[in-house]
Amino acid sequence: MRLFLYICLSFFFVVPTMGQQKQMRSSLRSGNRFYRQDNLKKAESEYRKAYEIDSMNTQVLYNLGTDLLMQRDLQQANQMLSLAAKNDVSKNKLKGTKMYHNLGVTLQSAQQYQKAIEAYKQALRYNPNDEETRYNLVLCQKLLKNQQQQQQQQQQQQQDQKEQKEEKKEQQKQEQQPQNQMSQENAKQLLEAVKQEEKNVKERMNQQKVQPKSRRKSKDW
Repeated sequence: MRLFLYICLSFFFVVPTMGQQKQMRSSLRSGNRFYRQDNLKKAESEYRKAYEIDSMNTQVLYNLGTDLLMQRDLQQANQMLSLAAKNDVSKNKLKGTKMYHNLGVTLQSAQQYQKAIEAYKQALRYNPNDEETRYNLVLCQKLLKNQQQQQQQQQQQQQDQKEQKEEKKEQQKQEQQPQNQMSQENAKQLLEAVKQEEKNVKERMNQQKVQPKSRRKSKDW
């Protein structure tokens, strides 16, 4: 599986003063040079210098976000690229395409597929013929479908487990009820038997009390 990522290190500035503009341009150039050398940490350091001068400059946000994306710092990359995407890039379709494309990559890497799809679609609105963005979009749509299927399967498994647990509990309850009933019936029968035996004993005792003593029939000599 592959993801296309745009690397675009151009410049456009909106800064308050010429001195700050010069300093920011210098930091961005240094950052771009380190970035091309794959020295992402030093590039990030230079981009952050530019970010301190103007934290809302679209190019600063884009370059820093792209560098963080390459370092797999998805949370901060998404933050920077999201801010860059909020700026007005509609006048430059190329920048708009690359901005939303890379934003889509950060979201897709974080498995936020629905948001990534929206970012790719926005990129294609700027450039409908961008095949790399279209490839990422199709891939992301497949991943979203797989994710939804997995979630549905997990939910179904959880529901099945819950139902099985309830059925087992009910079955155990039904099995226990006859046992309890039998125990109560046995106890009742035993009690009745004891009472009957006591009654029989009393009757025999009473009969012995009322029976007259036998007399001797033989004559005395």
